[in-house]
Amino acid sequence: MNARCCIPETGSSRRYLPLYFLLFGFLPQMSANHKSGWLLYRFGKGIIDASAPSPALQEVWVELKDDRLVAKKLTDKSGIVAAPASSGRASVVNDSDTRSVKVVKSATGLDFSIKGGSEHSLPILISRIFENGAAAKTGELHTGDTILEVNGVNLENATHEQAVAALKGVDRIAIIKVRFNSQASAHLGEQVDTKKKASAASAWSDAGAPDPTKLSEFHSVSLHNVIITRYAARTDNFVDNSVIIRAPDNITAIEIVGRNEEEINEWFNQLSRAVSNLHLHTLSLQSKNVPEPFSGKVKKAGFISQYVEGVWRYYFAVITDYDFSLYLTVPSTLSRPQKSYSLVDSRLFVVDEPSRRVDRKEWGIILYTATGYALHFAGESKEDRFAWVKALHSSTLRAARISESLIFEGNYHANEVALSLLWDDGLKLSKNIDGVLRGEVWKYKLSQLVASSHQGNKLVLVFAPSNGRSNETVTEEIEFANVRSVMHTLYNVLQAKVSELEPIISPAIQPKAAAIRA
Repeated sequence: MNARCCIPETGSSRRYLPLYFLLFGFLPQMSANHKSGWLLYRFGKGIIDASAPSPALQEVWVELKDDRLVAKKLTDKSGIVAAPASSGRASVVNDSDTRSVKVVKSATGLDFSIKGGSEHSLPILISRIFENGAAAKTGELHTGDTILEVNGVNLENATHEQAVAALKGVDRIAIIKVRFNSQASAHLGEQVDTKKKASAASAWSDAGAPDPTKLSEFHSVSLHNVIITRYAARTDNFVDNSVIIRAPDNITAIEIVGRNEEEINEWFNQLSRAVSNLHLHTLSLQSKNVPEPFSGKVKKAGFISQYVEGVWRYYFAVITDYDFSLYLTVPSTLSRPQKSYSLVDSRLFVVDEPSRRVDRKEWGIILYTATGYALHFAGESKEDRFAWVKALHSSTLRAARISESLIFEGNYHANEVALSLLWDDGLKLSKNIDGVLRGEVWKYKLSQLVASSHQGNKLVLVFAPSNGRSNETVTEEIEFANVRSVMHTLYNVLQAKVSELEPIISPAIQPKAAAIRA
């Protein structure tokens, strides 16, 4: 708060809310986070930096094990990297079977691979179909099919490069003319789709996990200092079916791609939980030796995006009993935040209306500071935003409860005064003589407060009479250098009082941004 705290008449020492020196009071237990499955996977600078080469997606077996994400390729007995089996069709197809198939492009493309080309004296062959992908969903394209034509472009004598260009040039819908080729197995190094092969492939797919002895690790990353997001770097562009795991340096990243939103949401939620547990565990170890008088338990910690100077930037945020602090990365010490905001005199709003967003990014949060400055944040998902709002809301109410006496200097009828906001006794106005409170001007219970507002730098309070016999209200006006700080604090104390009457109050009842007055 900008208002300077005054010394009460009793002569007790000044009260300051601890801002930076924090102590957990407990060490969170590391819960197990395990998940595995087939995903498309790539890593490198090109995921974030458009000027760098874009790495290709590869289908790999991905394992999440507590603090690491490991990608493994499937190998055959000779150690040569192979693709997982694809489900084939359940009937034998003749070479004369020529057909046209409509494929609707997904977020990951047409979802099949090709081999061959005229430079190798080979036709263009479908070498692999990704399970549950766009091609697989048609049920009419199969490993070993020869591609004759794509959207009217003849590929019968095309080079491999020409075929790739034709397939990549598809906008949304591809009409692909194909013919089954029984000789394809000689070129693909595996048996093509037959009834027996289709049955075996289907059984393998249902089994799920591959034989661990046939997996070869080719990439892994520690999750201790990463950002889990579903948005492209520094933008409001949501990436369908993908989770991006970013290093805080904004240089390198990993992208994993699922077959559908349901699958990738499961991965996003599991990764987010794993990273959150790691962050809390790391911070708890750092703060063990912080002096007890500055105890303030950390309620939530992790990366959150803030809209700064026209772009979204990630900060590592820590919410305690008193403060909301931002760091450039996971801090080695909690005592030096980049920015820190007192919660007791801040206001929190959930932003759902598109007209109130700074851009297309959803799941917005606005935190109004004591000076009235609006900080715009956003969660990565509806669930992620709820977790941040819940933690901010709970800590704000707790800060209001444990701050038994909050004092603000002001001016009342041309006299210097101090307004004391007392948890048990309500609002008390005292004379302020050289920073010492002397003499009570008036005093009201919080239950007597009928309305409050501000006009410029003047706080207007309307009280009901104490005896309850009169219908006339009493209006008091006090001028403050920072009236917003007083308004925010008063609002939070009143909310905390209400929450004691109804212990379970959902953050969802917070006013929307459209209702902002203070």
